[in-house]
Amino acid sequence: MQKSNIKSIIPNGEFSNDYGKFFGFRYEFANGEVGLANHKTNEPRYKVGDSVSYEISGSDNFGNKRIKFIEEVKPQNGGKTRNGNGQYDTMCLSYAKDLVIAKIIPFEKMYEISDEMHDYIKEKRNG
Repeated sequence: MQKSNIKSIIPNGEFSNDYGKFFGFRYEFANGEVGLANHKTNEPRYKVGDSVSYEISGSDNFGNKRIKFIEEVKPQNGGKTRNGNGQYDTMCLSYAKDLVIAKIIPFEKMYEISDEMHDYIKEKRNG
């Protein structure tokens, strides 16, 4: 994973597939990296000057790098762990995040599911 400021964003066409209509953008970063990303809207997700985390996820048929932006998940509770020492918190949140990525649960339910898993593990362990 890399982190850099966006230096420029240039529209790069549009296409449709089974998942809907997508709009392509060419991103250039302050660290010199250049790559393409697709979004569901005709406006880029980020603006010039934004600091973003991303990784290169391969390349297209023309050799252009594919950019995958990494969203930083910020806990709703201000970063405090549920049980005071962080035991199981990271694992439960990571698993809930995987369920969101697999489109099994919506993003809005991620923390709720994480809490339920945490409670289940704690109950079974102390049970």
